Amino acid sequence: MLLGQLPRESGLVQRTGGDVVRWGAQEHLLASVVDELRIIDWHYVSSHSRKRVPSPPMIPRPGVRTPSEPVMSVAEFAAQVSGGSMTI
Repeated sequence: MLLGQLPRESGLVQRTGGDVVRWGAQEHLLASVVDELRIIDWHYVSSHSRKRVPSPPMIPRPGVRTPSEPVMSVAEFAAQVSGGSMTI
């Protein structure tokens, strides 16, 4: 019971929780602000440039998959829906 009440900054939670617990709400909000500032800067530069300017990369967040990564495969989804009895 006491272990569930430990703050995310504690050593035990950091060691057992993986990457997901390393960032809290403040870190995610700060990363969002930085991403938005990068996009604003990119809009300004791309509108005043003759060449195409690549869009800025977003700050990777722990525990959040990028859109290019599949969330789950079709086989994993089928196994989850059918309780593991369906094969593809």
